[in-house]
Amino acid sequence: MGPSWYLMPEVFDQYFRLFGKDRSSYYDLKKLSIHYTVHFERHEPVQITSDFKQIKDVFEQFEKGGAEKLEAYVANAKYKYDTAMQDFLYREYRHVFQFLNRRLMTEGLRLNIFQALYPYVRRYFTDVRSRQILEYAMVFLGASPTNAPALYSLISYLDLSDGVYFPVGGMYAIVEGLVKLCGELGV
Repeated sequence: MGPSWYLMPEVFDQYFRLFGKDRSSYYDLKKLSIHYTVHFERHEPVQITSDFKQIKDVFEQFEKGGAEKLEAYVANAKYKYDTAMQDFLYREYRHVFQFLNRRLMTEGLRLNIFQALYPYVRRYFTDVRSRQILEYAMVFLGASPTNAPALYSLISYLDLSDGVYFPVGGMYAIVEGLVKLCGELGV
């Protein structure tokens, strides 16, 4: 019930469409202009906003070439996100062999499923602030950047480029919307 992110609104919308419903009939979303403020131990805090150009400027202040590095990092994260959405998310998995499809077999290295996020981020950035921003989302997964697969860099695309949303009325509005939907379906 505490502070949280609402990412991937299209996944929630798809869930409601499975029942012939529109998510907006159950709760409203607001796209945030300020996603969050990052406080560093020895540096001034920075705001992460919905303005990707502004975020690139922040990364450029952290280290020379930071804006260009962030563009490349987020482009790779978007590729991972698009691949996950197209090839993995909506599939039914009854055994491990169904997960091992042709695309995963041919592009597994590009998806960075065999590498931890910690060294992956360090391939791009030297400044600790850049790395901490890009590794921060792992707390929402209950993981550490040292053991979370680099595939999860896709969260950076969602956070920094796609956008962060918040349900009007708070996160509990989602629960209320799901309860309403279930009631209508006779659950």
